[in-house]
Amino acid sequence: MREAVFVLAQRSGWGLNELLDLEEEELLEWLETGRRLLADADKR
Repeated sequence: MREAVFVLAQRSGWGLNELLDLEEEELLEWLETGRRLLADADKR
């Protein structure tokens, strides 16, 4: 999970500090969006 957050942060241009400032609901939404984007990229 930590690796996924790090990879998504790198790909999105967000720093880990910005992610840590998010509320839990916002972070979960951000992770779900990133998961979908990675899954879509893997299908290509």
